Amino acid sequence: MEANQQPPDAILAGEEPPLFRRARRSFTAPLAAGLLLLTCALLLWPWLRWRARPPSRWRVAIVDKTVPHEDRREHASLIWALNHAKVPAPGGAKEWLAARDYLGYRPEKRQGEAITPQALAGAGLIYIADTYGVYRADLAGKTVGKTGLDYSERVYGGLEESEVAALEAHVRGGGALVAEFNTFASPTVGAARARAEALLGLRWSGWSGRWFEDLADEGDVPAWARRSWKRHHGEVWAHQGPGYLLVNEDSRVEVLREGTEVAQGGLRLVTPAAPDPLLRDVERDLAFRYWFDVVAASEGSEELARYQWSALPAGLEVLRKAGLPARFPAIVRASRAPLRLYFAGDFADNQLNRGPYWLAGWPRAIRAISADDRDPGAASFYWGYYLPLLRTLFASSP
Repeated sequence: MEANQQPPDAILAGEEPPLFRRARRSFTAPLAAGLLLLTCALLLWPWLRWRARPPSRWRVAIVDKTVPHEDRREHASLIWALNHAKVPAPGGAKEWLAARDYLGYRPEKRQGEAITPQALAGAGLIYIADTYGVYRADLAGKTVGKTGLDYSERVYGGLEESEVAALEAHVRGGGALVAEFNTFASPTVGAARARAEALLGLRWSGWSGRWFEDLADEGDVPAWARRSWKRHHGEVWAHQGPGYLLVNEDSRVEVLREGTEVAQGGLRLVTPAAPDPLLRDVERDLAFRYWFDVVAASEGSEELARYQWSALPAGLEVLRKAGLPARFPAIVRASRAPLRLYFAGDFADNQLNRGPYWLAGWPRAIRAISADDRDPGAASFYWGYYLPLLRTLFASSP
């Protein structure tokens, strides 16, 4: 028997012949290397796709006067969207930074900035994230991201008439304007409010509202709401469970409880079946669970999406007595060119962990995971509505 041949009894015993062993090794080594390369390619592909996208042509400036804490939650999610959409950062920076790239209140310096033509120079689109402002109780709070739950002295905030004039000049010069709750409501008053409403093509009813996960939670529901309820309704605040607080500028308050006055997910954000191109990728019907304001579109403005109460008979009666509509605009477009757009809700404000902005397909994957609109963390709204809207906007031509 030759030296390289295996004895027949060894083969019968299950031992692998050297010839087979060499063949297996010559096959498995390239296979393992190929699998490794394929795995690396699959991991790199989302990043490579994102890198290959052309940058947005928009030049954006953010206004946020409501920054009592260094988490900058009123515009942090907008910053993520700008980076993901490859909107060039101000000053040629590599990326947008929430702590740096906005005009408004600087908590680390305890001072605020004014909206002036000089501050807006070079921007093609102004995005007003919030103008409510900063108050003494906010600054006194020891919990990061936790604002005061009662009235206190205003430190900074609201729109001045000179600031509205700067925004008007920006629009007259062909610049775009996108704004959201709270742009013209309290503490903005008088001529500044009237001019801001006219600029955005709407009228505010004086009513605002917000969903609360538990109306009995004194660490979340403002103290002034409980006092106003007792003053106007003559009874102690005893609401509990999920529901909506409605408050008028004149201090009137109403409550719509889920399961009593409204169905679960009582306020729906509804987009037409044949939507405007700006909303082509958004969820058509989902619950909205944060701050909103009740507005009416002015003549000549377009209602692109609406809020609609899923009101039960008791809720319809509350709305009727308060003079509130069962449906009202959620997105109003005052003009197309230059673009003037208003979101009647605190769209940008959330505390989500958004992950890496530099991966193509990441939002779609998270959107699929967050499809349940009962999520009180607003993940379904951010990934299913707000981000798709912004992606479409920033992919369009200025």
